[in-house]
Amino acid sequence: MLRTLEGQNGYELRCGSHVDRLLSKMPLSYRDGFVEYCLNQGILRTGTDQTYTLPDLSSWLQMKSQAKRIAGRAASLYNYEAPKPPKKDQRPFNRSKEMSTTFLLTASGDQSHNGRSSQPRSSSKPKPYCPHCNNKEHFLNACTEFKKLNTNQVVRWIKDGHRCWKCGRSHKPEVCTLKRPCNTCKEQHLTVLHEAVQQTRKSVLMVTAPTAKVYLDRPNRFPKVMLKVVKVLLHNQDRVLETYAVLDDGWERSIILSHAVQRLNLTTQPETLTLRTVHQDVVQLYGASVAFYVSSLPKPEEKYHISQAFTADNLGLSEHSYPVRTLQQKYKHLRHLPLPPVDHAQPLLLIGSDMAHLLTPIEPVQMGPPGGPIAVHTKLGWSLQGPTSFDLVPASNQQCLFTATVSPTSELFKNVERLWQIDTVPYTSEKQVTRSK
Repeated sequence: MLRTLEGQNGYELRCGSHVDRLLSKMPLSYRDGFVEYCLNQGILRTGTDQTYTLPDLSSWLQMKSQAKRIAGRAASLYNYEAPKPPKKDQRPFNRSKEMSTTFLLTASGDQSHNGRSSQPRSSSKPKPYCPHCNNKEHFLNACTEFKKLNTNQVVRWIKDGHRCWKCGRSHKPEVCTLKRPCNTCKEQHLTVLHEAVQQTRKSVLMVTAPTAKVYLDRPNRFPKVMLKVVKVLLHNQDRVLETYAVLDDGWERSIILSHAVQRLNLTTQPETLTLRTVHQDVVQLYGASVAFYVSSLPKPEEKYHISQAFTADNLGLSEHSYPVRTLQQKYKHLRHLPLPPVDHAQPLLLIGSDMAHLLTPIEPVQMGPPGGPIAVHTKLGWSLQGPTSFDLVPASNQQCLFTATVSPTSELFKNVERLWQIDTVPYTSEKQVTRSK
């Protein structure tokens, strides 16, 4: 899907954080195996910022899958050709060989060892253990002392003891072997820990969210397609901030970065914004909503109120640079427009569709040939939108027909000239004599 949307060298395909997220869902041995694969292949090198990508993970998974298929076929072949269990009188003599067969064939080896199929089921039954009181007589959900704790005390017990939030034991969650899901949410954790798990996830997100930068657009991308970027003024009482704004019809909510909030000294109201990624994963951003005014640079007195803009410390907007002057020289429909230059513009504001009156054109959109950029005039000024590369303009089939027509005057001159050439006197000498000049 990502190759279809962005091509072979898309930013999402080359993003190492996506691989980190997938690795967090794998067992510890698989994560170590992938990192060793990257070190052996030269993907990870000491002293460089080069990281692994989604294609690297895909190649490793294919190799791992192929290896498991080959190993599975080899094991099944060995299982098929394994000799039958020896008789009772031969057991002491071949006991070492029988024990190795039991290790390789697991349950089938145990069955051949004792001739009964009930023992593997009894050995796989979990034994009672309570991690709270370190008692092997009951499980955690049956512990009377644990039931006396409230949700905050359970969360503190998990954090202080560095315990697994799935089962409460002293190991990491990624190596937990718990199979039975929760009766409330059907996720892999004990039902008695459901409320604590929900609160632990929220606290973990609140702690880790500021450390990871969430870009509202693709950072450090080659500007093949232009977004509508305008230069604006932000107002809050007597404070004014000059910056750039991105006019994005695809966003449902206006976003302002925390740097602008601090510069304008805006009053914040705590709020949680839920985002859904292309992988249908839900990400919660803990921030605040603010209110301020925005105006265009040519008309600072005409202010427009934005009442519910969201802000968070870990939000970011990428830098924009567009070849405005080059595009005006290339396209005739852009030459007469007062388009401002956009060079290393760092926006601090994203205006979404909740402020549709600031995104709507106030005059007809200036359009050129198909595949070229367009110019849009909004209440905040002129902006360009569309492709920036001239190579993106599709080549149309152009025809040029050359036709020639002869005027009556030229035809008359040709006829008269022909008559004078024919009407000549015979040669009397080496010089040709005509009747008239």
